[in-house]
Amino acid sequence: MRQIFWLCLVLLISLIFLVFLYDETEEHESIERPKKLITTKCSSGKESFDEKKQPTIDRNTIAILFINDYEKRNDQEFDLARSTVICYAGVHGYHFELFDPLIPSISALFCLQREKPFQIPCIIANFLEAFTFEWVLYIGADIGVINPLYRLESLIPNQDVHLVFYSESDQNPISNQSFLAKNSPRSINFLRNWADFQLKRPDFPFVDLALPNVISSFFHPEMRSNQLICERILKTGRALDYTACMQEFIFWATTSTEYYVYAKEQGFIRNGSLTNNKWSLDDFLLSGWRKWKYETEWEYSLIIESFLVPCQSIHQIDQWKYNFSYVISPETKLKILEKHSMKELEEHRKIIKRLNSTKKLGNLFEISKNPFKFLLNNYTGNE
Repeated sequence: MRQIFWLCLVLLISLIFLVFLYDETEEHESIERPKKLITTKCSSGKESFDEKKQPTIDRNTIAILFINDYEKRNDQEFDLARSTVICYAGVHGYHFELFDPLIPSISALFCLQREKPFQIPCIIANFLEAFTFEWVLYIGADIGVINPLYRLESLIPNQDVHLVFYSESDQNPISNQSFLAKNSPRSINFLRNWADFQLKRPDFPFVDLALPNVISSFFHPEMRSNQLICERILKTGRALDYTACMQEFIFWATTSTEYYVYAKEQGFIRNGSLTNNKWSLDDFLLSGWRKWKYETEWEYSLIIESFLVPCQSIHQIDQWKYNFSYVISPETKLKILEKHSMKELEEHRKIIKRLNSTKKLGNLFEISKNPFKFLLNNYTGNE
């Protein structure tokens, strides 16, 4: 009789525990699945897209590739960034893949490029060909997730797009630090062209400026003559002159439905230093998360102790605990970023005006259909 009593008691306690666990899981599911914390329209600087027209993508067909830094072999340098990405992937059910240059892998096979910026697209192309994921997000080693409620599906504007980039600044109009790539022949072909760029163009002087050149050649072959003028400027002038020329006479003068570039103010990722590591609720990814930077320049906007332990299988979203003194409104953030953009635009105007006055642009300025010429002709800023 006593044994039956204890057996019934154990069964009752187990039933209560299961009901409590089920309620907790249901509550967590309702938290971790929102599409986006704040709905915004994102723009490449030329057009906006309506989220209602976005493609329906199964989250199980999206992978996140995190590639360890090739120069700094101290893994602790990027611990926080890497931990947030791993937890984020777990929250939304995305596949997470960590690549380390010191560990052999199938995807890194035959990617023997000397420079990291060219080895990365080779690895991603191999990964896309080896697996059936529909989309891949590449994330650099110093990029962390500040807001885990964002969904990667919301970053893809339409079904025609093969690649999604973001603009970090006028000095870096199309960043290679993070991007989305579709598993399509067109996307893989582009990545192969990017990976082979250094072999084809060993004379190109700036590795980090190769991506705009590859995009222009691959997606805008009709602008080849403009591109050659910009390259000639790069050989005889400054890197800023080259990026200003490429922006003015190629990327601001053309459109493409095959790739998308988020503007700096509306991108899915941005440099945290532009706002002194402060962030708003419409941010998603922040770059610059290096241990030495936090020890010398910034304070942590996240309470890092919560990421010192592995992500829990059920309560992964609870890992994000914030230092709320670093939270600002979306309006305040936008004002700060717009102030930076206005400074960069003013510098851009000065560069184009100088290049035009010294005849380095040839007749490019006169034949360009870019409406920015009106702004330049009426520019009255101080040189």
